[in-house]
Amino acid sequence: MSLAWLAWAPSAPGVIGVIHSVPTMDFRKGDQMSFRKASVLCSLFAAFAAAIQAQQTTATFYAVVTDSTGGIIGGATVSLVHEGTGAAATRTTSPIGEAVFDFLRVGAYTLRIEAKGFKRIESKGIELSAAQNVRQTYSLEVGATTDVVNVEGNAPLINTVSSEQLNTFDTSKITSLPILRRNYTNLLAINSGVNMAPEGVRMNGVGKNGVSYTVDGTDAGGNPEGRYSSNYLQPNLIDIMSIEAIQEVHTIKGVPPAEYGNMVAGQVNLLSRSGTNQWHGTLFENFRAENLDARHQRLTNKPGLTFNQFGGSIGGPLKRDKIFLFGVYEGYRERAFSLVQETLLTSRLRDEALRVTPSYKLYLDHIPLPNQPVGPNDDTGLYINPATSRRDDNHADLKGDIRLKDTSTLSLTYSRGRPTQLLPRHYLNGANNRDFKIWDERGTANFITGGASWTSESRFGYHLTDMHREDAFFFTQFDPVNKNEAVPFGRRIPRLSYPGVANPDQELYLMEGRTYNFDQKFARHLGKHSLKFGFTVRRDCCRRNNPEAVNIAYSTRADFINNIPNTIGPTYGNGDYTAKMYQIGGFAQTDWRVRSDLTLNLGIRYDYFSHLVPEASSKAPLTGIYNPGSPLNTSFAVGPIRPLDNPYDSDKWVNLGPRFGFAYNVGGKGKTVVRGGFGVLFSGQVAGAMWAHVQPTPSAPFRFNFIRADATRLGIKWPTYNDDLIRIIESETAARGWITTFSSVNPHLQNPYSMHFTFGFQREITSSLAIESAFVGTRGVKFLMQRWMNEPDRLTGLRPNPRLNVNYYVDESQQMFYSSWQTSLRKRFSHGLSGSLHYTWGKSLSTAGGDIGAYYQGDGDARTQEFFNPKADRGPSTGDITHYLIGEWTYQAPKFTSLNSVVARRLIGGWQVSGVLLARSGTAVQLSQTGTGLNVSRPDYIGGQTIFQDYSKTLKYLNPAAFALVPINPVSRISVRPGNVGNNAIRGPGSWNLNVALSKEFAVNERVRVRAGLDGFNFLNHTNLSGLVTSINNRFFGELQGTDGARQIQLNARLIW
Repeated sequence: MSLAWLAWAPSAPGVIGVIHSVPTMDFRKGDQMSFRKASVLCSLFAAFAAAIQAQQTTATFYAVVTDSTGGIIGGATVSLVHEGTGAAATRTTSPIGEAVFDFLRVGAYTLRIEAKGFKRIESKGIELSAAQNVRQTYSLEVGATTDVVNVEGNAPLINTVSSEQLNTFDTSKITSLPILRRNYTNLLAINSGVNMAPEGVRMNGVGKNGVSYTVDGTDAGGNPEGRYSSNYLQPNLIDIMSIEAIQEVHTIKGVPPAEYGNMVAGQVNLLSRSGTNQWHGTLFENFRAENLDARHQRLTNKPGLTFNQFGGSIGGPLKRDKIFLFGVYEGYRERAFSLVQETLLTSRLRDEALRVTPSYKLYLDHIPLPNQPVGPNDDTGLYINPATSRRDDNHADLKGDIRLKDTSTLSLTYSRGRPTQLLPRHYLNGANNRDFKIWDERGTANFITGGASWTSESRFGYHLTDMHREDAFFFTQFDPVNKNEAVPFGRRIPRLSYPGVANPDQELYLMEGRTYNFDQKFARHLGKHSLKFGFTVRRDCCRRNNPEAVNIAYSTRADFINNIPNTIGPTYGNGDYTAKMYQIGGFAQTDWRVRSDLTLNLGIRYDYFSHLVPEASSKAPLTGIYNPGSPLNTSFAVGPIRPLDNPYDSDKWVNLGPRFGFAYNVGGKGKTVVRGGFGVLFSGQVAGAMWAHVQPTPSAPFRFNFIRADATRLGIKWPTYNDDLIRIIESETAARGWITTFSSVNPHLQNPYSMHFTFGFQREITSSLAIESAFVGTRGVKFLMQRWMNEPDRLTGLRPNPRLNVNYYVDESQQMFYSSWQTSLRKRFSHGLSGSLHYTWGKSLSTAGGDIGAYYQGDGDARTQEFFNPKADRGPSTGDITHYLIGEWTYQAPKFTSLNSVVARRLIGGWQVSGVLLARSGTAVQLSQTGTGLNVSRPDYIGGQTIFQDYSKTLKYLNPAAFALVPINPVSRISVRPGNVGNNAIRGPGSWNLNVALSKEFAVNERVRVRAGLDGFNFLNHTNLSGLVTSINNRFFGELQGTDGARQIQLNARLIW
């Protein structure tokens, strides 16, 4: 595979640069692909001596041994045997009667306890999950060791050892619950304090980039520019791993142990499946078609849909009790309905504009007219068209486990995916359809060894994600007069922007990501202390490039007709470079059993985070971050450009994150536990937020912004091209001393951190039912804030600093606060039923969305109306939901073996029914006003009812009469003041949904079974309205133009052996 980048050469006077070839991503087999595979394999086997940010992929088990009077028994022999692989671990109880097992592989265990003069205890089927801390007390009866007492082998429902919030889905839940397209991410919202976000989830009030994603403890997110489960903009349907390869999914948040780092909200960890001593496997097919689904509420027919998802798995021993293998292949082919819906110009306004400016035809000839009813005096109308999207992937996961000796195990995993997508857009004849090609690879190595009182775990991870995305219009539509380009993509047809009208990108988006993780942990037990300590090394790499067509925007009808632009934005991409960031950290943690009923969790973590420095390639030696790093004042005076090898400082502050937690076992019976804690979590900067500032030359920023005054003075009109504008930029830089940089970054930028605090209880109601309820709070400090800088004055239309042309100012001044009450009810499988119910009341407030990611693909986009008064924009964070209720259940019907009729037993017995129910209040919504000459503007609220009560019938949700446009200054053509509508001040409509799965297994013979099932999403076909039009400039402002979809049916079949 090759992924080339736009390259710039140094310019001679009057010469802008030269074009270098820009080959596309090559998905065919070749030397480079072979080299990368070899690199992954070499990296895996190089990991024997070492290993990332420390995350728990194993369990810890404490066995406390007493006699029938409660007296401790020291010197007892305790053994745990993994029932799948036969791996055994043996410990001797300490003088306080405790045996501790660290770094236990997840799965079912058999426990055996022996002591001289006492009967032997044996307990089978103890299920342990990743990051779980279990403390169980076992009472021995006086007697001969040849006598065996069998004890029920259930892990406790409540945690008497630690204070973190842990939620786990094991294989049975993953395979039984309805999961659309078999994507595990759909499970993550079944939790308290969690809600879904595009490409991932939000946890405890923090934006989606606050969550990290790992597989077996190593980095595994789908997007190197951020922290997401899926690839950027979700072109893929398999996030990270096939669910066939997942042993369990667990989320940890609140106050995690000190071994967790590089996150500010929580973590999602996928634990990969391993082979066992018995060969086993599956073949599966997942199918969807339009005839199975209900008609979409916005359409009059059912557009075509064909979705096939297929694959299989196999696992077993290569050498019994020693070497195990497990592998999965999963592919899909989807040709699906996609609703294309946009607000477009009517023929009335188009014809009038074309009479004055005929050259608009270059763009408008490719844009359809509205196809929904419009009035004779309407300038805009609605266009709705069903189109077909295409998605394909071939995905594989492979894992090998080697028991080198009784106390040493090596595990190696490898995953790869090749998702592609064709996304239709509203341009005529598919003229601007968007094409994605993704290359994902991941490898890990994990080595565990230990002795009687100590254990060591080493982990190494390598993760590769590349993306090549093309918009068709950008590659086919050139300046008809002159196609010879002086700079890369210098004469592509511009975009035309009019208030309230769709204006999609015309661009190329190239991205490469490489992450290397190395982690070493040790555990040792000293008396009442269970100690863990270790260190982390991480390197993030590599690059992004995103050239676009010029965007020419107009603010009023008259300006558009007469070709008087309000802003003009050329985009030159990021040049050719390699950028790296490093993290080095260490931690120490102890779980101190102060008394038999009280455990304290004490930990400390330190992390050093480096800055990101682009290293320019020989093809583009001027590529770099040109940061005018000086303190700000009201005139936006900046200093000289900082050195390219130090555009901003590394974070050298004392990033010490203490962790404190407690678990008080009320009454000492393990029935009621009071838990709480406080912890500080630090995170490195998200790569995309930093390399977004890279530009190809000093005079060619990633993106430039000509304001109205510039366009008028320089005579810039439609059409104008990147070639034309770079000449103007260089000329003005020479004549007026323009400072042409995309953004200004605080030169002493510090890393974000969050403070988490919890206090609550867990109570075992029955042996299979428990409740947990807690106050959970988060305070985010030094989160990134990205705001538009040096924008034109509202009165004069001129920039405060006429020399400085910059887009964003980036610093760490954002803060957020989240408070909530979270309650969960969990039922372990008994009497055919298991499930959980989660309710969250919460509120998250912030000044810029509450996220730490880049402005262009996170929850923290620019939303500050007045640069020097960001506190005025404090409001609900992105995705904030006040009330959130979600539950899941699985019911296994009896087999009715007492029935005499074989046919009746097979027809009505053994069915499994599962489901997920979600009900929530509305999410926070941002209103906007465009055409103001500024990048962030909101309208005014002028009084009256804001939301119509009958919106579900009329589809009119907001009352337009309650809002008004902020007046425009006739001289500057800029809004006279900020709008008084607050940041995210409006709430969208609430929603509820029910998903149901029905399945049944049929035995072919003793080893082979067939499982057939049906998954129904929005099973009751309830209409949840969405698609609120939030721009007051749009003639459909306040209307709900979409839904969350109609009922979808997914058929599935599995052959299990």
